[in-house]
Amino acid sequence: MNAPRDTVARALALAALTVLVAGYALGARGEEQRIAAQLNQNGSTAERADDALRSLAERPALEAERRRLRERLRRTDLGEDAARLVARFLRGAASTAERHGAAVVSVDAGDAAHPLDAQRDAIPLALELDGSYRAILDAIADLSRLGVPASVDVVSLARTHADGPDRTLTAALRVSLLRLAAEDHPGARAAPH
Repeated sequence: MNAPRDTVARALALAALTVLVAGYALGARGEEQRIAAQLNQNGSTAERADDALRSLAERPALEAERRRLRERLRRTDLGEDAARLVARFLRGAASTAERHGAAVVSVDAGDAAHPLDAQRDAIPLALELDGSYRAILDAIADLSRLGVPASVDVVSLARTHADGPDRTLTAALRVSLLRLAAEDHPGARAAPH
């Protein structure tokens, strides 16, 4: 008679054990998922921290570049009148072209205007350079380093003597000398009117 009772007791014990194991497995699995999610979040946080540390490490170089650019901007006389700005640019353009073996052959302040010039207080110029391909390219590249804020666009590049053996080229350039508004830049002097 004890056999059916023992069988029932064993069945109940086995059922309880099964419920306990299933509950533990489900609970542990949920906990494993939570731990995996936390590890992923920790990895993302570590990546952001590494990015922030790299940015901080670059800061001294960026600050030095900012100081260099501020000094260069300070040396550029933003408020000088148009005639002085054009004269300074043309002197620099002529010496730059000569240094590279090219020559400024014409300057025109007439129809060189770019559509954006009116919006950015620019002084338009048309400029022509003669020289070898390399001399012209080098001179154009150096025009942006003259200390006069300028936009330089190549309008055309053609052989000076199309039928001859001469390898001289003529580059037609559209130059916009940028006169930055003094109120936009602290420390700039107002332009005399």
